[in-house]
Amino acid sequence: MSDRLRPHETPDDTPFEHLLRERMHRLADHAPATVRSLDEVQVSHLDRRRSAAASRQDGRHRQTAGIGATVAALVGAIGFTAVALNGAGTAGAETPEDAVRSFLEAAEAEDVLGMIDVLDPAEVPALRSAVERGREDAVAGQLVGEEFRLDGVAGVDIEVADLALTTQPVIDGVVVVRPTGSLSWSFDPTAFPFGDELAPLVTDLTASSGAGEIDDLWSDAMLATIERDGRWYVSAGFTVAELIRSATDAAPPGAPLVPAGADTPEAAADLFWQRMLDLDLTGAFSLAAPGEGDALLAYGPQVADAASDALADMRTKGFDLSIEVDEYDVTGLGARRSVAATGFTISGTFASPETFGVYFDPTLPTVISAWDGSGLVVLDPGVAVPDTADGLAFDPGTDIPDVPVNFTFENEDGTVQPLPVAPDPAEPAAVTIRRSDGCATLSGPGAGQAFGLSVSTDANGEVEVQDGLADGAPAGWEVLDDGSVRTCRASPGLSVFGVIALVGAGGLTELPTLDVVEVDGRWYVSPLGSAAQVIVDLVRSVRTSGSLFDSPLGAFTIGADRVTTEQILIGLSIDDLTEPCRALAIVTDGIVSGIADAVDPAVVRACFEGPITADGVIVMDTPDPESGVAPVPATVVP
Repeated sequence: MSDRLRPHETPDDTPFEHLLRERMHRLADHAPATVRSLDEVQVSHLDRRRSAAASRQDGRHRQTAGIGATVAALVGAIGFTAVALNGAGTAGAETPEDAVRSFLEAAEAEDVLGMIDVLDPAEVPALRSAVERGREDAVAGQLVGEEFRLDGVAGVDIEVADLALTTQPVIDGVVVVRPTGSLSWSFDPTAFPFGDELAPLVTDLTASSGAGEIDDLWSDAMLATIERDGRWYVSAGFTVAELIRSATDAAPPGAPLVPAGADTPEAAADLFWQRMLDLDLTGAFSLAAPGEGDALLAYGPQVADAASDALADMRTKGFDLSIEVDEYDVTGLGARRSVAATGFTISGTFASPETFGVYFDPTLPTVISAWDGSGLVVLDPGVAVPDTADGLAFDPGTDIPDVPVNFTFENEDGTVQPLPVAPDPAEPAAVTIRRSDGCATLSGPGAGQAFGLSVSTDANGEVEVQDGLADGAPAGWEVLDDGSVRTCRASPGLSVFGVIALVGAGGLTELPTLDVVEVDGRWYVSPLGSAAQVIVDLVRSVRTSGSLFDSPLGAFTIGADRVTTEQILIGLSIDDLTEPCRALAIVTDGIVSGIADAVDPAVVRACFEGPITADGVIVMDTPDPESGVAPVPATVVP
């Protein structure tokens, strides 16, 4: 059978749009980094209508927001670079309130260096190794110009009025400060020093501004401060930890973990990856560097305890993976190094997926969308999906519950798309993931499952792969003679703490770079430095890949990157595409077989701002759910 999908039409289409993006994301070879790349793609169910002008306007809003996010990332990454090179974290303040007040005053002056000057001096060096080339890469990638300054960021203006501060002690030496008052901001794109890659994409942007009460703009506004040698500083690590604790209503942390390092940078990385794959979070967190990793050491026991049930469930269902790293690329000098695992083997079993989102979960509520986008119906958990929409009261004011849900839709003939009951869990799937020479090869029964690939052998003994959208391997993958699948695409942006999620699905193809530091003769992992490395890798990817379109940042600035464009367009008939989308395509026998090496970013934007096909329809083949592969998952996690 086939599902026919049209470009996004109304706010009520958001759940379906999310579903398709999530399904397509399963085909990506750098999934954690490119979930966002699909946020720029507009899709929804059949016959939901809206004007092209409105669609274009929405696209412009998305691109404005995306470029703003890119600017913020650049300021942050490059800002920490300049601080690391010029020195910071030496001033401090007499009280927690004074530290936050100084931080906000520096923000008002658009003085990134001044903001960093009141950061925890134990945290500032953690960012040095990961971002010391940040500005160089951003300038080399033509994202910003040489005139970019950090003691007064041009084009950005922030003002705080009627500031009042309240304090709340958390643990000894850590105090949360909550600001109230009003905040106003403005951004003038004509004054910001965009580089040559970004400048052509912001010509239609106009100056923007906003204002409001701090607690309205940010309902849980807070900054955590820490005392070091009698002086108070704003702490990035403790601020993040306290925001998470506040959101989960957890108790304050108790006794912290005792840090335990390793003899060498490589040994520290070995221990970290082994413990992560052993699902030993406490052991992994205990490798955090004392000082700069104090927040993780303090809150680590709570995080591990909160995840214990989920991790135990993973083990019960067959998660049993091990890792052997045989090649590291270690860079840096002195007490701080960057450690990248360039050659490794992960082998064992993971829980064979019971669903790819295609089965009915009776423990979840079920959302049914009207075929014309006029509203939603939410059924209580355990209520079976009806055969028809008779008696269902679709309400345009109904929102998706803020919990995981089953999702399906009414067909045009009044029937409701069924959600099959899940079969009994399969045996754990064996998989081997081998990374070497810049490529990853997945072999074994579970080789392609995490990416929505179904590897099988046809009647003639030929290996074939079905990706849920069309026959053949997805863009960026190749099928080897033995049925294993291989990709040589890099995946910048993978978080070190996103590893468990991927290996739990058997789909990890690359390990992120770790930032490690020597303290008193022992080597530890730097949480902040490793997180900063992810951001810097994204900035660097523009230079190393050759253009914005070929990097993950293309999704934020242009509207789509190359990977997303390939996933959407390859396999479609060239005759069905709109003119801008045709201009991007390489065509074989009337079918899109690739995307041109050199593309105009404006054409990419035009392709994805409006309908992709001339009639606004994309046809997707839907295999039988019993095959374990489906084009649209039926479970949504908001």
